[in-house]
Amino acid sequence: TCCASACRHCPFAHERVDPKYKKLRTWAPTLFKRSIDSERPVDIVFWSGGKDSWLAWQASEREGRQCVWLTTCDPIDHRVPIQSIPIEDIIRQADRAGRSLVVTPIDPERPWVESVTAGLDVIAKRCDVAHLVFGDLWLEDVRAKRDEAFGAWASAHGAEVVFPLWEKPTAALLSELFAANVQVHISASYVDDVSTGEVFDEA
Repeated sequence: TCCASACRHCPFAHERVDPKYKKLRTWAPTLFKRSIDSERPVDIVFWSGGKDSWLAWQASEREGRQCVWLTTCDPIDHRVPIQSIPIEDIIRQADRAGRSLVVTPIDPERPWVESVTAGLDVIAKRCDVAHLVFGDLWLEDVRAKRDEAFGAWASAHGAEVVFPLWEKPTAALLSELFAANVQVHISASYVDDVSTGEVFDEA
């Protein structure tokens, strides 16, 4: 039965947890800390677990920046929204890469931006933030929403919202991905001849 401790991965739906305590624990961002040098500013890479966030992270790494990943999750099914990647896989990615990770549950009872900002605040309390890094490629409306959502937070913390992959040729980005020998799997498909779970390769 439920132990009433509000464990994040409770299989009993927190049935014995006080509702106020349950909300406090379940919806709070969690920092999985690997190594953060508090004397150096960080780039916060918005991490989906997919190839575009990997490429954006690599762009920051090439600039010699210290990076912390931030991802969002549904606290009920413990998956990244849209990509539907299990949060355990994201934690393993961060561990393999040796990067600190903030997992930010999305609370349906408050604006999405507020939930994400709570995750940003977890990092900003520990060190200065230089950039908020997004892996967007070419969708103007999505980029505009990022600027609108996080521009004020970035300005208040002396940071910038950046898009290192913006309008770069897809072929060049994929060449970089394949040359790095990073294994990528299909997380969603709307065509019959490509299935989820398949390796995403040059073919």
